[in-house]
Amino acid sequence: MKFLFGLGVLLIAGIHPQTQAGEDPQAWLERMGAAMSQMSYQGTFIYISDDRMETMRITHVIDEHGARERLASVSGPRREVVRDQSGLKWISGENEDVVADPQVNWPMFLDQSVRGLRANSEYYHLQLREQKRIAERMAQRLDIVAADEFRYGYSLWLEAGSGLLLQWQLNNTQGEAIAKLVFTELRMGSEVDESELKPHDGKERKVKAGLPASSPAASTSSTAAAPQWRASWLPPGFRMTANRAPAQGAGQASDLPLQHQVYSDGLASVSLYVEPLAGSAGAGVGLQELGTSHIFSLTSQDAVVTVVGDVPAITVERIAHSVSRNQP
Repeated sequence: MKFLFGLGVLLIAGIHPQTQAGEDPQAWLERMGAAMSQMSYQGTFIYISDDRMETMRITHVIDEHGARERLASVSGPRREVVRDQSGLKWISGENEDVVADPQVNWPMFLDQSVRGLRANSEYYHLQLREQKRIAERMAQRLDIVAADEFRYGYSLWLEAGSGLLLQWQLNNTQGEAIAKLVFTELRMGSEVDESELKPHDGKERKVKAGLPASSPAASTSSTAAAPQWRASWLPPGFRMTANRAPAQGAGQASDLPLQHQVYSDGLASVSLYVEPLAGSAGAGVGLQELGTSHIFSLTSQDAVVTVVGDVPAITVERIAHSVSRNQP
């Protein structure tokens, strides 16, 4: 009776089992990376940012066809993203065309680059915290704490048995949550219904071209042709991971081509866009905040430079101000 009474007090107080001493946060991170890339899973999750809340459903299947994914909205306007060996396809609205990009084939849900993070990184520190119950499963909390003001930190809750990510939280430089994603229902392995990989209505839609790229290598490698524009300042640990530009003679309004670069420290990433000032459809000069992302734009040498990322405002501003055109 005393045991049952004590257990009841613990449950009411919300005290959760603690992580066993001696467990390695790096091992948990590696388990998560393996689970997210090698397991089939399916579930419904809620995403919360500011006063916005969305319900989404993800189906991720690994089989002889490789990795296939479908992410679809459950509430609000209809949106779907489908990924397979042919690339990525975006579907928006009931009668909209499909926008496709065959050169984009990286995971669209919960970026796997976190697998490259190390516990002894000088840019992030790993800390194991308490466990809690999520979607009827016990989950181990792992905090990724940023070491400086130029990037955010993260809190991850990993399924105790497999390491699969059940909850994700983005933390600002003060350690406060600014966005959260949490599963409310989850299936794994043979429980996954592969029929959910198909668009829900099965309609045939016209496919539009995606973002142009000079070559497959240029879309994924920092060793592609030298970019016409570059950022002379980046936060410590950031490097170029993608450099994309349209092929010559692609009908640009100016001889100054659109350029898209991605910089990452292996966890956080920012995108740099450069487009001609004439006819620019940019969002205007200055700083904007959209959900967890900061966007900063300015004009430079007859171009509009825009930097976007889930990073603090100071980061996108400093990168944008450092961008200049390479000298021939």
